[in-house]
Amino acid sequence: MSSLPSQNSEEQPGLLKTLAAVFSGVLFGLFLSKLRAPIQENRKSVSPQEYTGEERSSRPFQSPIVAEIAPAPPHQSEANGRKNDTPLWKKVLEWGALGVAIGLLVVNIFQFRLTREQVHTGQRAYLVFRHPVLAELPAPEQSPEVSVELQNSGQTPATDVRITLVIFVANSPDAIQMPSETYIGYIGAGQQLKPFVGMINKLTQERYNAITSKQFSLEGNRLTIFNTQRLFFRAVVHYKDVFGVPGETTDCSFFLGKKELNGCMTGGNEMKWGR
Repeated sequence: MSSLPSQNSEEQPGLLKTLAAVFSGVLFGLFLSKLRAPIQENRKSVSPQEYTGEERSSRPFQSPIVAEIAPAPPHQSEANGRKNDTPLWKKVLEWGALGVAIGLLVVNIFQFRLTREQVHTGQRAYLVFRHPVLAELPAPEQSPEVSVELQNSGQTPATDVRITLVIFVANSPDAIQMPSETYIGYIGAGQQLKPFVGMINKLTQERYNAITSKQFSLEGNRLTIFNTQRLFFRAVVHYKDVFGVPGETTDCSFFLGKKELNGCMTGGNEMKWGR
């Protein structure tokens, strides 16, 4: 197996983060340069005192005192509400850097979510039912038993595992309510269990005749299914993966003359995740 794809997937988010940091730094530097512009306080010139009459004639002539006023900085005109003299190319550069930084941030967020979901999908636990089979062919006045393989085909353990198995005779697999669950606890990656269940009541002669009678006929391209009772097997398992996400797997099978049971038309080995 090659490790190049995994390295590329790790380098790409790192490169995008580096570019985002560079553009964010440029944007922050431009913004900081505006804040550091010196703010000059208006200095008031001292006008010479006016003297009248005798006071003016008696006092020696003094030259007027004029304070040196530094020219107002360019940014002072902006504070007075006048036109902003910032070049157009500089404005375009600033807004362009801001747009690129925001775009890279959005791309990083979506890529992080996608990567996390891909890792979760590839590493979660998968519990599946396989090969439901009768211990013996049904017989009158006996209780049929069915065993099934429960395997974790995922890459991580399944925890909080709870299972329900039931075998019964009815017209439909949904004719009964599932019994209470049995707590198993833990199934490691690649491991499997082989639980089994027996029918509580023995098969009466009437039910035996029903489940062993002809259930369908095939004439040419026409399939006819007879409305008769069948021997059904149903299994449900609930569990959680290492990420804490719950999962559910169901199985539905029925007897069709052989020890190996056949899957139901609906509800056979379905898998669900999430709450």
